[in-house]
Amino acid sequence: MNRITCIIMDWAGTAVDFGCFAPLNAFLRAFAEEKGLAITYRQAREPMGLLKIDHIRAILGMPEVNALFESRYGRPWNPDDVNDIYRSFEKHLFTSLENFTDPIPGVIETINRLRGQGIRIGSTTGYTQAMMDVVRPAAAGKGYTVDNLVTPDDVPGGRLRI
Repeated sequence: MNRITCIIMDWAGTAVDFGCFAPLNAFLRAFAEEKGLAITYRQAREPMGLLKIDHIRAILGMPEVNALFESRYGRPWNPDDVNDIYRSFEKHLFTSLENFTDPIPGVIETINRLRGQGIRIGSTTGYTQAMMDVVRPAAAGKGYTVDNLVTPDDVPGGRLRI
């Protein structure tokens, strides 16, 4: 019989930050502040799981956001626009990230039961290592720890969403 030896969980929205509000709020603020574009929570949420810079590209690639951008600027968006929004996103995210590290109800009890069965806890995230350098110790202080963490910085292609 096969035995489960490890589970792998995401961070924001799965283990901590119920609702993924740290990145959502940062995306909304970055698009508004940097480009004067009001995107919706639905638009900001749809590409969740991607590397954050790819997330911005995905939002800009949405037909309604693309049309809004072209209407405002009279041109298509380009890599410089993506980088501008990303810098603003990072600023807003790093300012608030530590405030969104509460474990989701039931997570700590679940991982404790799994560990009691000899199952290790792995994790992956769309957050970069620098972002996780804020999230991981703050979550650990609230009781959530993992045995291994893989960020998009650790893999050659970043993080893909399937």
